[in-house]
Amino acid sequence: MDLTDDKVQLLEAKHGITGFGVLIKLLMKIYSEGYFYTWGEKESLLHAKRVNVDINKVNEIVCDSVKWGMFDLKIFDEYKVLTSNGIQKRYWEVAKRRMEISVIKQYWVFNVDEILISANINLINVDGGTQRKEKKRKEKNSKEKSALDTAVDDFIEFRKKIRKPMTDRAVELLLEKLNKLAPDEETKISIINQSILKGWQSVFPLSEEYQKQFQQPKQQTLAERKDAELQEALRRAHEEGGGNIDH
Repeated sequence: MDLTDDKVQLLEAKHGITGFGVLIKLLMKIYSEGYFYTWGEKESLLHAKRVNVDINKVNEIVCDSVKWGMFDLKIFDEYKVLTSNGIQKRYWEVAKRRMEISVIKQYWVFNVDEILISANINLINVDGGTQRKEKKRKEKNSKEKSALDTAVDDFIEFRKKIRKPMTDRAVELLLEKLNKLAPDEETKISIINQSILKGWQSVFPLSEEYQKQFQQPKQQTLAERKDAELQEALRRAHEEGGGNIDH
C-alpha cells in the first residue's frame, strides 16, 4: 500500500492516526486470511477489540475506506466483503506458485479474463458450489486414461511447474497441433516428451537427435518377420544351387 496515496491521506485527514492504525490492522488481517475478509457484526466487534477503538468509530473508518476506494464498493455492498484489485494482485503474485488455488468467483476483481480460466484455479461460487470446470476435471480423472492422456497431463503439470499454467483453450490448441504433427499416438507421446525434456512451452516435430537417442527401433510384425525369413532361405538356396531354383 502506498502511504502517500490520496485515499490514505483522506482517511488520516478525517480520522487521524486512529484511522491509519485501523486500516493497517485490517489489511494485515486480510492478508493473513488470503485476499478478502468478510465484514459483519462479529468481525467489527473483534476488530474493535484488536485495535482498542470504539466499534462505532471502527465501522465509520471502514465505511469511509470503502467510499474512498480502498476496498471494492460493489463487492462490499453486495456481499459485505472487504477486498480490492490491489489486494488480489499482491495475493496472486504469491499464490500463483501453488499447484492449485481456490477462488470465490463473485469476490474476484483482479485480471478476471485471464486468471479465472487459469489451469490451476478452482472456481467456487458464493453458495459453496464449484464451477463445472472442476467437476469435469474430476470426472475425467476418475476414468482410465490412455498413454496419450497421461502424457498430456504430464505436459500440463510441467507447464505449472515453470509457472506457465495452461488454460482449457491452450490445451485444446495443443491437441490440435499434435494432430497436425503426427498421425499416431506413439509419435505424439514422443513429441510431448521431447518438449518436457528440452523445457519447451509448446510442441514441435521430433528432432533427428531425439529420435536417435530415445526412440526404440520399430519392431517387425509377425508377417514381416516370416517374410524376411523366407527371403533369406530363398537367398541361401539360390547360392547353394548355383543360382538355379525350381519353382
